[in-house]
Amino acid sequence: RTARNQADEQHRIILDHFHNERFATFFLVMIDVEKRELTFTNAGHAPLFLYRGAEDRILMEDIEDVPVGVIEGYAYQEKTVAIQPGDMILFVTDGILEAPNGAGVQFQTERLEKLVRAHRELGAKELVEKIFAAAEDHMKDSAPVDDMTLMALRFNPSQRSLRPCRTSPRRHVRYGEQMHIHFCP
Repeated sequence: RTARNQADEQHRIILDHFHNERFATFFLVMIDVEKRELTFTNAGHAPLFLYRGAEDRILMEDIEDVPVGVIEGYAYQEKTVAIQPGDMILFVTDGILEAPNGAGVQFQTERLEKLVRAHRELGAKELVEKIFAAAEDHMKDSAPVDDMTLMALRFNPSQRSLRPCRTSPRRHVRYGEQMHIHFCP
């Protein structure tokens, strides 16, 4: 099954179950370690951030598809990008990018990119912790406007499996409990 097929299937399930009354966003990724490829579909989330370790640059890869359950008969796209040893893949929700400070200034993509570059030698877990700390510091006493979820993966083809190294529930008064799963490098 492809990423596109899975997105189409989720779309049909949401439409059949909720009859256009609800929708869901999601980001689906399939990694082929042998081919060194990452294939994804994006149903209404922020772009995929790909830090190229060998080149010290950040690519923002995106597909502008709608959330599942919104448009009857919609066909989702998928995109495949090459990944290289040392690449860091970041999945981030808009709750982090749009996190406001007291003056209403958002955290934004540029701040995320600076953090990734400044801490590029860290493992995935430590980078996620740095980004969360920076986002929380940016917000100070402001309430989040959306869920704040971030996942980072460092591509290391010699390591065949990914394992969760830490989950940390964070309580936000307005949005209930969110579960953040971080993967070790």
